[in-house]
Amino acid sequence: MSITSDPNAVHELVHAYQAGREKSLQLSNSGAAFPDRNLYAQQITNAVAESEAYMAQYGLDPASMPPSIMGSTPQTMNALGHLM
Repeated sequence: MSITSDPNAVHELVHAYQAGREKSLQLSNSGAAFPDRNLYAQQITNAVAESEAYMAQYGLDPASMPPSIMGSTPQTMNALGHLM
């Protein structure tokens, strides 16, 4: 994990928390991997993990979101929480 700013630190700390919670998250300098029983389960776990991390980052500084997520609104970010 690489920290480049306070909002990014929040994002990455969520992943560190997830590693302790899931006990199956593999962290490295290039990112995180969620080994699971099959590819579909892996993809769902990855999507939920990234959603949680971006929601925390958005809570600290909405302007820090990557361009691909900038179209999101607080309502759509909150809606992600209902998926978890």
